[in-house]
Amino acid sequence: IAPILPRAIKFVTEPSGRASVIWLLGETGDVVQEAPYALEKLIGVYETLDATVKIALLTATLKLFFKRPPECQAMLGKLLKLATDDVSSQDLHDRALLYHRLLISPNLPPQTAKLIINGSSVVVAGEHTAFTEEEHTKENAALMKEFNTLSIIYGKVGNQFIDEAYQVPFVRMEATMVAESPMEQVATAVQPLSDALAATTLAGAVPQPAPPVVEETDLLGFFDEPTTTPAAATAPPCTTTLALVPYTLSGDDYQTIWGKQTQPTLSTSLSFTSLPPSTVEVETALTKTKICTMASGELPTEFKFFLYGKDGEGNVFLVQAVIVKAALPTPMTIEIKVKGDSDGLDATAKADQFLELMRSALVAYM
Repeated sequence: IAPILPRAIKFVTEPSGRASVIWLLGETGDVVQEAPYALEKLIGVYETLDATVKIALLTATLKLFFKRPPECQAMLGKLLKLATDDVSSQDLHDRALLYHRLLISPNLPPQTAKLIINGSSVVVAGEHTAFTEEEHTKENAALMKEFNTLSIIYGKVGNQFIDEAYQVPFVRMEATMVAESPMEQVATAVQPLSDALAATTLAGAVPQPAPPVVEETDLLGFFDEPTTTPAAATAPPCTTTLALVPYTLSGDDYQTIWGKQTQPTLSTSLSFTSLPPSTVEVETALTKTKICTMASGELPTEFKFFLYGKDGEGNVFLVQAVIVKAALPTPMTIEIKVKGDSDGLDATAKADQFLELMRSALVAYM
């Protein structure tokens, strides 16, 4: 059920139910690719959430941060700022302060903080340590024959609590006589939801203007400067000689390489005079130059991309980019990190060449 959790948030409106879905996202975020983006949308409407949902959101985001740091660091800093300033719930406020102090403590290793926050799952010991359907007893077998009746509730077969005059013999149909269930009929007649979503296009969508840019305080120091929109430079013609080669990078390796470099090799922006309809168009254009996409997502105010590539000399390029959905021209802010084994590597020059390669791929939007 994990892959459908991000979509379930939208339909579960009752606070305790929504908090449960958020908790599950925090537990399964390492296998649910859309988990960070689903939580980030909730952070964007933080003021409208119930206190129960806010607490679950804070804990789930922190758990997800330890599993996928590059994607969660910025949004965790924003959430900690909101929660520590929130006086509507003392529990929420105190939790946020505790988590913040655990993360910034110079005497506490990150693994210790992770252990404190994540805890551990304990199997409850006792007489029953397995699911009922796994206990192959004679009584259980008799009950399962009367499944979906009051026998399951009472824990007894029907002839033990129903008068003989009212008993109806239970006859199990043969496999060849079982009619197709309503759900099976629906499944054969309706295209699966995942296929329908994959076929959906945003080509006709009209981008909505974004709210005014507000300077934010990032408690985890993800950015060197306050998160205001940087000025974009005019795109010159592409003159790069950088050539990338086919390359595949796992999510764990991406996070490891990104985490080892505390500062980006290059922080800059490109100016877009037209807005891409969706992330798919950007990814397709970049793929033509062998720039690969690790992950991407669309939020109400921006597109996010986690990109990578490798040149013929073995240098690896990691990129985090954001396209702001604002009045045109709008910026695409870019952070590039370069990893190479050569002693004479000019990382800044390589980053500039990679930027020019991105510019040439996305020139249709400039």
